[in-house]
Amino acid sequence: MELYLLFPLFMFAQTSCQLLSKIEDIHVLIGREVFLTPTDIQFQNSTQGSVCKVEVINNEPMTQQVGVLIPQVFDCDFNLRTVKYVHHGSPLLSNDTVKFRAYKLLEHDTISEYFDILIIIENDSYEVVQPGLPLVIKEFFGVTDPVDDTILNFNYSRKDGAVCKVRMSRYISHRPAHGQVIVGKERRSIDVIKRRCDDFLQLGLRYEHLKPPSPNIDFILIIVEVSDPFLNGGDLITEWYQIPVIIEPGFPNLPPKASFSGMYLMDVDQFIITAITPAVLSATDSETPSDQLIFNISKPLLLHQGSIVHLSDHTRPINSFKQSDLNNFDIAYKPPARSFKDRQMFEIGFIIRDPDFAFSDPFTMHIAIRPAITTAPRVSMNVGMVLLEGQSRPLRVNNLEVVDNDNIHDVKIFVTGGLHHGRLEVNGKPAVTFMQQDVTSESVVYHHDDSDSVRDSIHLRIYDGFHSTHVKFPITIIPKDDNYPSLVINVGLKVREGSEVQITPSLLRAIDQDTTDEHVKFVITKPPLTGRIWKKFSWEKTGDDIFEFTQQDLNKGVIYYHHNGDEVFADSFEIILQDANNPPNVSPPYTVFVRVMPVGDDPPKRDPASSFSLEVQEVDIGHFSSHNLHFMDIDSRDHEIVYTITTPPRFIGSFAHSDPGKIVTLPNEVAFTDLNNLSAIDSFTQEQINHQKIAYLPPVEEIGPNPLYLQFIFSVTDKDKNIVMGQVFNITILPVNNQVPQLHTGELLVEEGSSTLLSTNELSVYDPDTLSSDLQMSLFTVPLYGSIRRSDQPLRVGDLLSLDDILTLRLEYTHDNSENFKDSFKVGVNDGLHFVSGDVLVSIEPVDDEKPLWKKDLQPQISVTEGGKVLLTSECPTELMSHHVKEHLLQKF
Repeated sequence: MELYLLFPLFMFAQTSCQLLSKIEDIHVLIGREVFLTPTDIQFQNSTQGSVCKVEVINNEPMTQQVGVLIPQVFDCDFNLRTVKYVHHGSPLLSNDTVKFRAYKLLEHDTISEYFDILIIIENDSYEVVQPGLPLVIKEFFGVTDPVDDTILNFNYSRKDGAVCKVRMSRYISHRPAHGQVIVGKERRSIDVIKRRCDDFLQLGLRYEHLKPPSPNIDFILIIVEVSDPFLNGGDLITEWYQIPVIIEPGFPNLPPKASFSGMYLMDVDQFIITAITPAVLSATDSETPSDQLIFNISKPLLLHQGSIVHLSDHTRPINSFKQSDLNNFDIAYKPPARSFKDRQMFEIGFIIRDPDFAFSDPFTMHIAIRPAITTAPRVSMNVGMVLLEGQSRPLRVNNLEVVDNDNIHDVKIFVTGGLHHGRLEVNGKPAVTFMQQDVTSESVVYHHDDSDSVRDSIHLRIYDGFHSTHVKFPITIIPKDDNYPSLVINVGLKVREGSEVQITPSLLRAIDQDTTDEHVKFVITKPPLTGRIWKKFSWEKTGDDIFEFTQQDLNKGVIYYHHNGDEVFADSFEIILQDANNPPNVSPPYTVFVRVMPVGDDPPKRDPASSFSLEVQEVDIGHFSSHNLHFMDIDSRDHEIVYTITTPPRFIGSFAHSDPGKIVTLPNEVAFTDLNNLSAIDSFTQEQINHQKIAYLPPVEEIGPNPLYLQFIFSVTDKDKNIVMGQVFNITILPVNNQVPQLHTGELLVEEGSSTLLSTNELSVYDPDTLSSDLQMSLFTVPLYGSIRRSDQPLRVGDLLSLDDILTLRLEYTHDNSENFKDSFKVGVNDGLHFVSGDVLVSIEPVDDEKPLWKKDLQPQISVTEGGKVLLTSECPTELMSHHVKEHLLQKF
């Protein structure tokens, strides 16, 4: 299986070695990270005045499958502990691949080379995570037992100062793929959570299965971070672990396969980049959404046969792509620059991989190229340009060449757009138009504006006086580390007199897009006057005086300000920021202010265990408690801590609801129906909160299908009038599906034997508290004298409909041409809880499509005297009409 994975990457890396001199495989423990060393990747000695950079290729989904390499761009001679590979804990692969492109950026030229590194994943026991039993699903749509200490445990000392935290986020990876993590009896879905390790095991998190049929295993990804004085010298340990979920009714993962609907043959015009559509190439997998399937090129095209490219940068051939790229028409075949006299037929081999790393059988797609006999100008070479941020480069024939069979000297190239981060000059003057001769003589020069951009382009129109064509010339800008780190958070410190305060990233934080936190350095240029900066672990009583520290030190929580106890209640120190560049980029000085609070003058403090948020269903009452709103003050009792609402509840964002609800005091006895008569309050005490006497009442009106988010701002005072202002409390109102769908049916008019489309005039549905996509419509009965069709396919009883079918006019009623002029069919709507149905009536307009018939035994003639008259009777000649037509005519007249 993994030979399929690596073969095309090695094939792609077979280039002449211009830059790379040595490369080593990287070994990483499962769920851990490993730093690359300069001996793992070695390059040829740099030329004087050149810059060497390495870029990670991220648009190849068959690389970095179970991990990620950071940073995205780094120097060829990178420093220790600046480049690392992080494995995400998947047990399904024993190796991974990272693809790179190295650049040697000379003053007027760029040399590049692709290469890849094999990551060997070693299956070893974790240092902190102690796996137990797997979670088990007994039946489809079932729920597992909770995640507790039988499933998972954590190995750390649990002594003072030891910190263990668990993060879980389904946005980091696609796991879990076949279910979701839930909590509580109401099975509330959890997408992101962060808790202390022991608290995590007490939450009662469970796995709920959602998507049969599915493979017999799924995973829940967690990230564990531990800082423990008895582990790793107190340094931070990070481990990625995937909790296995055994799905007993499932079956071993089935491999994907090529879809039967694909043609696997595409016809293209010579010289034209042509998108590969899902009608040509597509995949299917009964267990996986199609957009997550990956195509890997197992049998690549030869060099003279063209290449497969991503249209975001058609200059770079690719070896793998996703089905979603095909659906978005982002994958294309790029023909070779050479011309052909005869029709050409090439073939390219693929295999398909699903998220569980199962591979399909190899299959082949054929590409037929029609020769083009034309005198129009065309682009024979367009490979784009790569340059360093702030550099200039001439356009050359080896990256842009225009040819014309009959009049190349008359061909003009016009600049029509692009150039968002640079300018184009011809012979030193701004370029509006130029010719191929200017490119040949290297007179056309692109100048980058030295901004922090990574992509640019030049849009060109090529015209020979008769024919024209348009082309985009892509430009890749390699960033350089020429910016000093930015101080993004500096809110100052508050410390009690004679005490110390931990300097956390929420108080002081710097970032640098080119430098990791470990190498963003704070240098103290003016130390504090009445205190010291210490570096120490939380379990140590004293620390070492320091005059520089890193952002990583702040993240680990080992930097403190210690006040010496003097009766001076304001202090400060000055810092500058440096990065790891050689020489380092240095920021201007910044001042960090320290407010020293005399003992006894402290304002109330937030309880770190309090969430300061509340979730309430729209039909319930939200009770405040100390778990979600709690301030503490050592000098005040709970009834002396007063909350004052400075800004009443208001919606976050733009909402049409005018009623944001209200905060009230609950009497000892009150009927539920009388709650809306309670008046809103603007102040209350911590004691009232502790006894759950304060509550939030949601709006009376229906909120719709989506949650609403509100917040109110408050201040807190203690008995000494010390005040904390600008505190925010968040409220989430959850919708309840308590409204019945409203089904509207109208009368459908159609001529006898004809068809008509169904629109919202005849059939529509609305549910105020359910998303349209969650409403399920179905056909309960079919017409007696016709049929309902969708995209020309007849529907049967029980077939599902959608609102999109009606809005896009894909449904039609077809009459069967019988002599019946009334018809009907029934439609049902289900919102998951309620069901309604209704009849759609059909009126058929008759068509006089039957020939008149003569009665038998008619008298062949009638006699009348000259100037006389005679009564015509049924025995006289008359036309015989059908009974239905007579009846219809009588109704009309």
